Amino acid sequence: MSEDPYISTVKEALIAEILGDVNTALTTTADLMEKLAQTEKSMLETAPTLMVAGDNYRMAITGFTEEAKEDLTDHIENKLKTETKLSITEY
Repeated sequence: MSEDPYISTVKEALIAEILGDVNTALTTTADLMEKLAQTEKSMLETAPTLMVAGDNYRMAITGFTEEAKEDLTDHIENKLKTETKLSITEY
């Protein structure tokens, strides 16, 4: 029993189409893997810099906060001394 040549040609065309699609999917996946590897490398290189920047920011904020506390404490103490002197001299 021989196969119809048209059916064989259609099968071959479908197989060729599927193989082309598989090749495209594999190429796209390989490209994606390369881009992911580059992104991972970039992130790993950037992470230490971001950590240092975060630490510097935290230290700056802590310094500003401490300075503000000291200024506020000095202001309150001076205000208290002034008010105390005024209240003593009034009585």
